[in-house]
Amino acid sequence: MEVTEGQKMEITNPEAKTFLSELLIKREVNRDFYQLLSEEQFDFREIDTPKRRSSSPREFLAHQIDITRDYLDGVNSG
Repeated sequence: MEVTEGQKMEITNPEAKTFLSELLIKREVNRDFYQLLSEEQFDFREIDTPKRRSSSPREFLAHQIDITRDYLDGVNSG
């Protein structure tokens, strides 16, 4: 099912509705967190050694956007 701009999508599957509801709540929490970061903090790594390196908030946000797109594609296709 493809949804065009301005078209409202109705989700009838109860599990998909639950998933989308949870996703939107977590999205709001993430938005609040990222609004608190300064530009310099987007590239901060809590662990940055030659053997181990954590993701920066910028990299993690890009990953979240990519995964969210995959999930929403799944919701659309059933």
